[in-house]
Amino acid sequence: MKPLKICKLHPRIFTPEMPARPAVTEIYGKYLPKMGHEVTWLCPSEENKIQKREYKNLDIITIPRATSGGLLNKAWDIIQYYKTLRKKFKTIDRKKRFDIVQVRNSIDYSILLMNSIRDETSFVYQYSFPKSRYRYEENPLRYLMGFRDSILVYPILEKSDFVFPISKWMKNELVQKGISKSKMMPVPMGVNPNSFSPKLTGKKIIEKYSIYSKNILIYVGGMQTNYRFKPLKKLIYAFRQVLADNPDTILLMVGSKNEKLIELSHKLGVDENIIFTGKVPYAKVPDYLSASDINLSIMPDIPLFETSSPTKLVEGMAAGKPVVANREVPDHVDVINKSEGGVLVDLEPGSISEGITHLLENPNLRKEMGKKGRKWVVENRSYGKIAKKIEKVYYDLIDE
Repeated sequence: MKPLKICKLHPRIFTPEMPARPAVTEIYGKYLPKMGHEVTWLCPSEENKIQKREYKNLDIITIPRATSGGLLNKAWDIIQYYKTLRKKFKTIDRKKRFDIVQVRNSIDYSILLMNSIRDETSFVYQYSFPKSRYRYEENPLRYLMGFRDSILVYPILEKSDFVFPISKWMKNELVQKGISKSKMMPVPMGVNPNSFSPKLTGKKIIEKYSIYSKNILIYVGGMQTNYRFKPLKKLIYAFRQVLADNPDTILLMVGSKNEKLIELSHKLGVDENIIFTGKVPYAKVPDYLSASDINLSIMPDIPLFETSSPTKLVEGMAAGKPVVANREVPDHVDVINKSEGGVLVDLEPGSISEGITHLLENPNLRKEMGKKGRKWVVENRSYGKIAKKIEKVYYDLIDE
């Protein structure tokens, strides 16, 4: 079959250290180009001119998008950015003649480009963040933009040739809203099994924090927003109960610090056993996970996460670590039940502490769950396998 020409557009500001989320860099920066397809990215940058960059096996075109100045200046800059983006896209498309144009989580890009692509080009929308997120935005402007997106997303999905929702629960929700079931395939969060590997020892992290001969629990993820603070507050209370029976236990909290959580840990007298690392480079996350004994995937019990696909769950499993996950998130329940790679708990301190203590006191069970979880993730959520499924969808669209 002929190699495809794919244009991937996403709204994240480009940075050389991490051009996009791992799901994008792995599938569209590694596997699809490795399979012979020509992939071009278009994304914004904070530079003052259009740049063409080479990243692994693809071309990245960055478009200047100013972020300073007053409100009117910002509005003008955004208008200019979209005009430049549309013009650049049409110029590249005339030369390359894309088979697939895919937008990730951007209503604006979709409105801008859907009427600009050629009839023989398929338009694909990747929907990774549910419409309900606008309810939880604490920034007023982002709240309004999220509310707007929640209204406009359905007409965009109806006009798209194909849709990649992030989970089967999001797909079911979209079917109820009238989006055709036949033009959707869930693309959940995956993992690179080579990067997150049981072969890593975690020695550097253990030495860095001098946590020798300790039981190590780890949470990796967001902490700053109020809706994330609430479940993590319960985790801190649960950890106090864990320490009562297992005093030689350390909790690594990896991510941007939340001062409220730090104050709570001090108030509860567990601060000497909790290490708030602050934000770490994504490339270092496998080292942190490899140092741990148990991975914690504790997520908020709000509608925002009912259709989500938590990255921390599969990354911990790929590292060969048993997972303690709360059952309020459907993807947690589905993955843990199928893989047998961890334990499910309620989002309450007593249940969380019971799940953690059970694993701490059963090292053989931890080892068995780690192996099963790793095996399931490699077979079902590796980015290479996901890329193959996406490729098949693309070829079916071209055939149609």
